[in-house]
Amino acid sequence: MFYYTPYMLAPLLSALVCGALALLAFRRWHAPAARPVFWVMFILAVWSFFYALKTAAVPLDLKVLFYQIGTTFAAFVGVATLALALEVAGFGAWLILRRIVLLSIIPLLGVILAWTSQFHSLFRYSFHIVNSNGMRLLGFEAGSAWLPYLFYGEALNGTAV
Repeated sequence: MFYYTPYMLAPLLSALVCGALALLAFRRWHAPAARPVFWVMFILAVWSFFYALKTAAVPLDLKVLFYQIGTTFAAFVGVATLALALEVAGFGAWLILRRIVLLSIIPLLGVILAWTSQFHSLFRYSFHIVNSNGMRLLGFEAGSAWLPYLFYGEALNGTAV
């Protein structure tokens, strides 16, 4: 079901470090910016962990499952990063639930499209195994909704910077 590749070590280390930072932020929940730091680190930890599992998985269906789980978390990195940037910049009052929900609509649609990709070709579809230098990678075709989703996430991250 799994094979060892050194390419899974970096994401596992990332998951460990981000998980430890998320735990530290959670223990200081009431400190300034602790909540957004927790969410950013938690999302990155889970995403990194499932990326490592996807890299090490052998069967296609398992690789697709780990991709879908990872995407469920990775979709919200931009929202969490923007929330952290606003909090640190002194605009934490702007972070009301309604605005966060509005910012999360496109990532949520991306998650729905990722989990339903076997029924359409809008997001990532036509999954297959690509053998490259002894590694079994997840190959796919990108649908018409993939680039707008990707650009939105990058716009959130760019705004945060």
